[in-house]
Amino acid sequence: MADPLSLAASIAGLVSLSGAVFQQVSKFIKEVKGAEKQVRDLALQARNLSGVLQNLSLLASSLEDENSKTTFKAHHLFACSQTLFDIEIKLKNAQDDFDKGSKAKSLLRSFRWPFSTEETKSLASDLANHCNTLDLALSAETLERLLQCLASQDEIKSGIKSLTQAIERIYTIQTRVEMNKSRQEIVQFFLRVNPQFNYQTAMRLRQPLSGLWLTESDATFRKWRETPHSALWLSGIPGAGKTILCGVAIEDVLQLSSASTAVAFFFCDYKSPASQQLVNILCSIAVQLAQQNPTAFDILERYFKLLNPNNGLQQQPEVDALHDVISQLTSKYEQVFLVIDGLDECGNNVEQVAPAITKVFEDCPSVSLAVFSRNEFEIREELEAYCSHVEIAAHREDLELYVRAEMSKRRQLKRLEVQNPALSEEIRVKLIDGAQGMFRWMTCQLDYLCDLNTNRARREALQSLPPTLEETYHRILQRVIQAGPQASQLVQKTLHWTALGAELTLAQLQEGVSIPEEDLEETNDDFGEDDLIETDEIFRRCSSLVRKAQMVGAAGQPIDTLEFAHFTVEEYLVGIDSSSDVATFKFQHKKAIEQLSKTCMHSIFIAGGKFKQPFSTEHTRERLDHLMDTFRVHPFYFYSTAFLSGSLQDLRSPQTNMKSFITFALAALAASSPIPPASYEQPEIASSLEIRATGPTAKEFTTGGCRDVIFIFARGSTEVGNMGSTVGPPTSDGLKKCYGDNRVATEGVDYAAGLTTNFLPGGADPEGVTAMKKLLNDATSKCPNAKIVAGGYSQGAAVAHRSIESLSDTVKNRILGVITYGDTQNTQDKQQIPNFPKDKVKIICNDGDDVCKGTLEVEPAHLDYVKRVPEAVEFLIGKIGNI
Repeated sequence: MADPLSLAASIAGLVSLSGAVFQQVSKFIKEVKGAEKQVRDLALQARNLSGVLQNLSLLASSLEDENSKTTFKAHHLFACSQTLFDIEIKLKNAQDDFDKGSKAKSLLRSFRWPFSTEETKSLASDLANHCNTLDLALSAETLERLLQCLASQDEIKSGIKSLTQAIERIYTIQTRVEMNKSRQEIVQFFLRVNPQFNYQTAMRLRQPLSGLWLTESDATFRKWRETPHSALWLSGIPGAGKTILCGVAIEDVLQLSSASTAVAFFFCDYKSPASQQLVNILCSIAVQLAQQNPTAFDILERYFKLLNPNNGLQQQPEVDALHDVISQLTSKYEQVFLVIDGLDECGNNVEQVAPAITKVFEDCPSVSLAVFSRNEFEIREELEAYCSHVEIAAHREDLELYVRAEMSKRRQLKRLEVQNPALSEEIRVKLIDGAQGMFRWMTCQLDYLCDLNTNRARREALQSLPPTLEETYHRILQRVIQAGPQASQLVQKTLHWTALGAELTLAQLQEGVSIPEEDLEETNDDFGEDDLIETDEIFRRCSSLVRKAQMVGAAGQPIDTLEFAHFTVEEYLVGIDSSSDVATFKFQHKKAIEQLSKTCMHSIFIAGGKFKQPFSTEHTRERLDHLMDTFRVHPFYFYSTAFLSGSLQDLRSPQTNMKSFITFALAALAASSPIPPASYEQPEIASSLEIRATGPTAKEFTTGGCRDVIFIFARGSTEVGNMGSTVGPPTSDGLKKCYGDNRVATEGVDYAAGLTTNFLPGGADPEGVTAMKKLLNDATSKCPNAKIVAGGYSQGAAVAHRSIESLSDTVKNRILGVITYGDTQNTQDKQQIPNFPKDKVKIICNDGDDVCKGTLEVEPAHLDYVKRVPEAVEFLIGKIGNI
């Protein structure tokens, strides 16, 4: 978890602090007559320590490319910082006392050394010990070893073997239960929101020394950690670093994990509506507890089977049942640490979530609960009766180390330490004094000072620092407006689309904000790479308001994206007054959607203009390849296809993610480019009959009654009509050519065929399942002599699975055959429809179609089933026989 770059920066902050202490002590040596030898020894040790820290910072920087899973806190650095702060604070107080006297009296007065002889000796000894310990770390050849050297003395003495065990313990929490395929399915069913990503983000943003005051020094936290069935509420103002501190607390209790002690945690996140739903929070807690004990997993497995009966429709977890399950799970442990962050970020769900969390604590004697949030009325009213309370504000020591580390990292400010040390010191003092416990405020001011071109401008800015985060954000946007309309438009699009939760990749955002605002009729297709705004410019203009992040791609790979730097940014944008001088940045959902839609239309016109010639059906492959190339060259066109096709109507939907973008975009291609059936030899039974081609909508059973053959078909996601425009109609045509148009009644299943229902348990729209069951039941009861066959494509195949598996035996016996194309449930249902004769089913899957493997990752092979229609028709005819 340790980030070597932040480790190097933290050490650099200590380099700056040790240097300042050396200068302070040296000043006293010059001013204090007959300075004791002990004072000179202290100065020497401070100088030596500064040199060791400088070398250690260089070492940490050189190892920055390594990845370490070590979660040890840098105890020695923390202890070193505490010693240095003790010296700095007392010397500063002595200096202040001296400065308060009159100039006349100061001539007769001399500096007073604030430490006794014994205290001075002790401090010098402490600095020497720190120096010796850190000097050992300089021999480290790997980041892993460096972090081990910086761990506590007890950990070092226990040896490398136990260090390795401690590292592995963090990860065996997730693997104490042997995971097979069926157990993995259970985990995936319940784990709607995985908190691990938020935890990793908190650890990445944290500097190694941050927050150790809580876990190492705070008596209330230590008492909570050591007292079974205790509760702790840690509240703080916006920007105080609550989420990062929560990560520190989680890291701390994870070290206590064992077969008898479990840890579960969750991050409620304003950016993720799914993380604000109580049922998802409880599901995540249940999964984490189950994974840490085989007996506990059996409890979760029983609940899973209850929700997924062999002979019934799948059900969804419910809050009351989950509460009972969690009570049973916690009973399998002697102690359970439950840590929840961001309760205030649950929005309107706070009044439901807060009581539910306290109920878990009340009803589960083994649970120790810690909750991080703002101090808001609804939360305070619920928690204060159960919890000890810690008010969080960034400690001055943490703030000082942070500002020193940041100033040593930033090129514009690092030079000041040498070129203008007085200004460097003024910046440090002003920011620490003005922060009022807010890391977030300090970060914004550092960004602002770095953007200024001269030291005079920086000194003037220090005299008028905005006192609050809201005023800080206002100043940032004022500067954007001063930069001109192009900068304003760039920032407005970036902020508003981020507030929408549009989940654009960084490449898509870059192209989207680069598309010029103009009338659609004036759009031309010469927009290209030379027109793109650099991503660095996007981040520079948006300054402290956004940060780079990562999202998970369709294949599970990390993809760069952009997110708000803090929850308070979105709150500020929503709250901008309409009469403000920065009102153009006020976030309004409807206007932001309109702006995004218009830009998507421009993208379609731009990229669409590159399709110069129409493609004939013989060149389908070339068209698809050309389209995929266009997607690669114009990533925002890829996004626009999905957005304008309607798959993103609710951008806050829990099911909306990059996988759905990819699936929908390619499925939309299939719908917009229907491929006529390839020619194939028809059965000879009725080869001379004339037939009418089946269209995308067919209701021949419900409007025309019974015929000799009834064919019921469910189309794929986003296909038009109720039959679709790919494989459904030609399959119907094949049957009609065999038996005659007036002897086959084709009926499409009326359902939304939306994209997001692919991600529901069972892989199908429940309304589609209900509709297909009704059609099959009606055909059986109303047409006793008809021969019934059915089919489905993609999600429609899943609809067929879920509807047929739960029919009565009477109806199942009437269904003679079922064909499915690109079956999304092929792998999950083991190449068959559950509870239905396998010989009556033909599942058709192309080579290279990963959808058939259960991934929902659409490749070209998934769109290429028309060529397989002849074998599907042949199978159905073989089951129907003569009529």
